[in-house]
Amino acid sequence: MIDQNRGHCVQAEIFARFWGFALFIQTVSTWWWLTLLNKPGGASILALPEIAVGVLGLTLFFAPGNLLLRILPLAAAVQLFNLALQLPEIPNHRLLCGFINVAILIFLRPTAQFQANKGASSWPEFSATVRAMLVAMYAFAVFHKLNIDFLFGPLSCGKVYALETFEFFGLAQTPVLTGALPIVTLLIEFLIPALLLTRKFAWWGAALGFAFHALLIFHPTKHFIDFTCVIYGALITTLPVNKERDLFSGILGKLAFLLGVFLVINLAIAAARFPIASSAFYIATQFILWVLFIFVGLWVLSSVVWPARRLSTNLGITNHLIPCSVSGWLLVFLVLLNGATPYLGIKNKVSWDMYSNLRLEEGVSNHLLFAGNLNLAGEMGQSTGQLVKIIASNIPELEQLRINRLELARLELDRIVRRTTAPQVSYIWQQKSFEITESNLKPDGYEASYLKRKLLWFRPMVQAGEPVPCNR
Repeated sequence: MIDQNRGHCVQAEIFARFWGFALFIQTVSTWWWLTLLNKPGGASILALPEIAVGVLGLTLFFAPGNLLLRILPLAAAVQLFNLALQLPEIPNHRLLCGFINVAILIFLRPTAQFQANKGASSWPEFSATVRAMLVAMYAFAVFHKLNIDFLFGPLSCGKVYALETFEFFGLAQTPVLTGALPIVTLLIEFLIPALLLTRKFAWWGAALGFAFHALLIFHPTKHFIDFTCVIYGALITTLPVNKERDLFSGILGKLAFLLGVFLVINLAIAAARFPIASSAFYIATQFILWVLFIFVGLWVLSSVVWPARRLSTNLGITNHLIPCSVSGWLLVFLVLLNGATPYLGIKNKVSWDMYSNLRLEEGVSNHLLFAGNLNLAGEMGQSTGQLVKIIASNIPELEQLRINRLELARLELDRIVRRTTAPQVSYIWQQKSFEITESNLKPDGYEASYLKRKLLWFRPMVQAGEPVPCNR
């Protein structure tokens, strides 16, 4: 039991360090905080929680062993507060990060028993809960991709991003490879959770997950590193370790130097109000992120993943593969519910549907098993005129939708109009024409509750019969 508790303690500390790294990367790879600092009319106070998450993540990464599990719940709480401010417009990995942070506050909070055991007693339930949430997310990621546009469409995300990466690095492309990419992606995303649910092959599932998500970060125009780091943090909870607390001592100086250089560059850019959209800015930061991830990824591989293949199970998956607590199962249920929202017609964005080409509306679907959704939110009925068709607008975002012949949920039009000064929009909704002006923001009488605006998010939709483009 002593050895098992020590193993759980070491697992908790390694997870805490890498989770800090994941929180830090979320802040510096998205630049949302920099956008808020450079906001016209003055910096927004909303940038402060985002910056705080990054600072706490970096602190957690380098914290002494006796402070690690004290700082972890604080970092989790701040990230959840920041998440609440940003809802609903957040990517899938930030939502998953939020669920894991709730699990941290439930199972790894600093109670008297927790401090006495240094987190060892609550680690098995925490790791089982994270594993179950990760499996649930992967399950829906696979299920959502069982649609015509992902498997066979010309704009399949399984083809588009891979071929862009191949082209950037000068790798050969063949028709056979192009056609096989969606199937290979689907197979990998299926094998990862399937293997994680077994004791004998869990290591192979984690190793496959580490390798697959490491490859994703090398896309030339997309920052996938923050998504990859969240997945890495979750996968680390599934692996046994045999390292002591000072496992960072050998690389601490070098890693601190790299992170320090990266922070200085970011601060200099923020101070100079460097244009974020410039190609020079993006290429430079993308390269730095690649170097940083390779360095930390090699540490994870050499210190955590590779040694885990031979360790005894009494330091790994010791008690259970799935949660045993009501709290754990409630979190898993919420993850499953979020994945089911496109089929229920509650929302169709941030539903573990990342890069799936999924299209589900009332009576319209590209999924192989569903002919449509239940449209419970009353926003996703193209055939019943519930989608908005833009005729003209002075808002660039809406004008781009009009040019691309995309329709959007009425809730999204309301959201865009709310954050626009002096909007002018002509549109068709429910077979009727309306015009939004500064003096008449709701000509159709549409009302959405605060809760609906805060929790639901819909992506623009193509005309029925057109290929679904690849988007997040």
